Amino acid sequence: MKTLTSIAVGMIAAVAVALVTPILFAAPGAHGPNGEHIEISRDTAGTQHPRFEAATEQVELVGELQADGLRVYLHEFASNTPINDADMTLDYDGFNLSAAYDTEHGHYVIADAALVARLQQPGEHNLLLTVLSAQIADLVPASLIIAEQQAADQHGYDDHGHVPWGWLGALLVALVGGVWLGRTSKARAEVMA
Repeated sequence: MKTLTSIAVGMIAAVAVALVTPILFAAPGAHGPNGEHIEISRDTAGTQHPRFEAATEQVELVGELQADGLRVYLHEFASNTPINDADMTLDYDGFNLSAAYDTEHGHYVIADAALVARLQQPGEHNLLLTVLSAQIADLVPASLIIAEQQAADQHGYDDHGHVPWGWLGALLVALVGGVWLGRTSKARAEVMA
């Protein structure tokens, strides 16, 4: 019986490690000059939305395509400090759109349904972002690459981040079956002895 308890505890520990491990390796993506990460808001960290990174001598940015628009996180390259007072415009395939700064979430937003629909199409999308502030005037070229699967995921449901209930159920059935098999074989051995 002591062996079965230790096996059950080991299996529970293995499941806990399997569920926690992906969280430990999550990272936002862009880096500053000394390797530090750009801080992005918790509501988008770890998502599988299509994104791009770009940097010049003055700025670095990370863009993320969401269903409601394009979000852009803008930082000074040298200090990795957020830039929240810039005028930003996006030029892409006939679009010339201004970005609005979202003070609550700390990013710029370009909310245009036609732009989102066009950017969700598979292929490479070459973007040009213009950043103007009192200290900065910069053109930042960037490429957003949408694979066939990402395009399908943007229109379908996103299964990222869900608990694998099927696997957990199968593991539970295996655990209960192992305990039952161990008890019945032990009972048979006692009867035959």
